[in-house]
Amino acid sequence: MAPTVSGRYISSSEREDIALWRAQDTGVREIARRLGRSPSTISRELRRNASTRTYQLQYKASTAQWHAERRARRPKTAKVATNDRLRQYVQDKLSGAILTAAGEIVGPDGPAWDGKNKPHRGDRHKQSWHLRRGRTKRMPRARTRQEGWAHVTAETVLQKRPKEVEDRKIAGHWEGDLIIGLKRSAVATLIERTTRYTMLVHLPRQVGYGLIPPKKNGPALAGYGALTMKDALINVMTPVPPRLRRSLTWDRGKELPAHALFTEATKTPVYFADAKSPWQRGSNEHLNGLLRQYFPKGTDLSRWSAAEIAAIATTMNNRPRGILGWRTPAEAFEDQLRSAQQSTVATTG
Repeated sequence: MAPTVSGRYISSSEREDIALWRAQDTGVREIARRLGRSPSTISRELRRNASTRTYQLQYKASTAQWHAERRARRPKTAKVATNDRLRQYVQDKLSGAILTAAGEIVGPDGPAWDGKNKPHRGDRHKQSWHLRRGRTKRMPRARTRQEGWAHVTAETVLQKRPKEVEDRKIAGHWEGDLIIGLKRSAVATLIERTTRYTMLVHLPRQVGYGLIPPKKNGPALAGYGALTMKDALINVMTPVPPRLRRSLTWDRGKELPAHALFTEATKTPVYFADAKSPWQRGSNEHLNGLLRQYFPKGTDLSRWSAAEIAAIATTMNNRPRGILGWRTPAEAFEDQLRSAQQSTVATTG
């Protein structure tokens, strides 16, 4: 009997359907439509789990299921644990890695190293400090997140956000979150979705909760200083032209309960991403990962001054980005500022 697997993976019964439809010359896209799967998922299934005994790719459900179960067995032995030459190559490249302007790790005689071949367990902690994020393995997909509280209203859910935000063609839509450190220290991070322009907000340490009374049997909503958080965001966003502060999408944490006051002061509506859905703030999640090179986990972030944090933001904004045609976020944002100023002059003139 085949083991029970997550719905993310193709099941044994689905493989039987695939085998039958392929025998009837049904196309990949049609099979995907019938199963409610992505065409790339079906194409990969046919390519990886087909039988080649007859020198032709023939897809059989039983053979495909055997291949899938064999491949899914854990634990697996890492390639670098059995290949001394590969392990030494990885260690040499990590210790002598060169960072391109785009932030990619490259070797002197090859393309960007993609991080798939990681050092084996005995070397991971020795080599992890060379990596930008300092991690020795991927984070689990279903990481536990804090629940949203009463500050997430029906008007501030992500579904209420204008559709124009999604295609990134109109500048002025921001994503934000906190980087958390020891002893209730934190740095707020903001990134503009179109230009990838970064603003980092220095947050002085807040001692204790209580700026906003907690609900009955619930936590206080003052995470990292609710009013201080609101004021800091107002200070950093107010100088931005109104055309470039159209919305702010925030993580569904409890640190921004005073969002209504922020919106009143800046005329910038706030929307909260769905719980356990970090991809809805993908640019900000990526930014926070890059910033961990400067703000390692387990450190007291209050030791960085506002000037030092501003310098880190400048560094991030002057890294050429492939998504911007190798321009920097600073250059792209400057173009948007110039356009907003010209529009304001034309309107007032």
